[in-house]
Amino acid sequence: MLDTLVETAARICEADKAMIYRLSDGLYRTAASFGFPPEYKAFIGRNPITPSRGTLTGRTVIERRAVHIEDAAIDPEYTWAESQQRGNLRTLLAGC
Repeated sequence: MLDTLVETAARICEADKAMIYRLSDGLYRTAASFGFPPEYKAFIGRNPITPSRGTLTGRTVIERRAVHIEDAAIDPEYTWAESQQRGNLRTLLAGC
């Protein structure tokens, strides 16, 4: 069910990739994804997210609102460069 939801959300936003995270034991872990290669999904699975301004998910949790990052590669607060580079991520959008 979540896979269908994340794929539909990606298509509505005209995005080529999307993820849904779920809170578990204070960390945000991937619950569903669309458009990511298996290697990136494995990387994300090994690296759950803590709430911080350095990630899109963390920033969304802290601000308790939708967050749009125009370009993660140059955003001064986005510090999870390894994820940005591995996933070839640039424009990011998240809601809570």
